[in-house]
Amino acid sequence: MVNNITIPFLSNPYEWLHLADLSRKTNIPHPTARLHLNSLVDDGILEKAKKGKLTLYRLNFDNPNIIDYLVIMEKQVLIDSCKSSLLLKETVELLHSLEKPCIIFGSFTENPKKANDIDIVLDAKPEDLQKFSQTLNKEFHLIRKPLQELTPALQQEIIKKHLVVNGIEEYVRWILNGARSNERELS
Repeated sequence: MVNNITIPFLSNPYEWLHLADLSRKTNIPHPTARLHLNSLVDDGILEKAKKGKLTLYRLNFDNPNIIDYLVIMEKQVLIDSCKSSLLLKETVELLHSLEKPCIIFGSFTENPKKANDIDIVLDAKPEDLQKFSQTLNKEFHLIRKPLQELTPALQQEIIKKHLVVNGIEEYVRWILNGARSNERELS
């Protein structure tokens, strides 16, 4: 059951999120959000905890299917984003043709028309993107490092605002490994 209530978990994969925050971020009324969240708890996708009167939720990293669920969530976000912006759709189509893991991040993911450039993590040569840059009339800011080698600040920026074009499962595994590392550090 992939629906809008799960989207905030993509940008906060290892944080406990409050019902009210999830309701506000997704514009879903409290009672409806609670129903969806409880269904996801029943399916083992989310964990639920009480802290006083607060009800908190987070991804259940012990679920063996969590990777598959997150891959579907990421795909759904990409599809929905492409439906809402022709410029983004064209960009994704061009990047799909490279057939390499690729993540768009930053302001372009939220408002492609107003963004000055396209921030992208992709193992490609700048000249590979030259024709795309001309076609889209946008400059690419290319980062050619593996996700694990990026600075923590850049990693957080990518997690908060991103669209995974190719290599979704690799991205999800990177997120989950980071979530597990953070959980171990907090313990």
